[in-house]
Amino acid sequence: MIGGRAAELQVSSWWSESQIQSAAFSGLIVIAEAEGRIIGIAQRGRNGSDHVLYKPYLDPDYRGCGLGPALIQSILQNLPSNAPRLCVEHFAGNERAGAFYEREGFIVERVERSDANSALDVVWRVRTSDRELT
Repeated sequence: MIGGRAAELQVSSWWSESQIQSAAFSGLIVIAEAEGRIIGIAQRGRNGSDHVLYKPYLDPDYRGCGLGPALIQSILQNLPSNAPRLCVEHFAGNERAGAFYEREGFIVERVERSDANSALDVVWRVRTSDRELT
């Protein structure tokens, strides 16, 4: 969707060993396993003051089994007590992702327009943390 060069850049910056190692040691990654192998992953990060769900991936063979919602719930449960919400972003052209996040209670907050193609617009969604803030 975003092209080979842009995809390579995202992989090299988002999936570098140092980036993943830092997130793992900070307790920001949740993993789903089956039969001794990783079948799902999600990471919490920051965008300014917002907590953001990044890298939610699930083995296609395990879609529809409730693991995607479970990964999100795990991220939500591990938000700091003063975090009232969780954000997520996806490309507008990724309609499957948009429908999934909508089913999981994320509502569109804003859209960052792409100069190149409306399918590459970045849709930001938000969901409350589901816990009482004191």
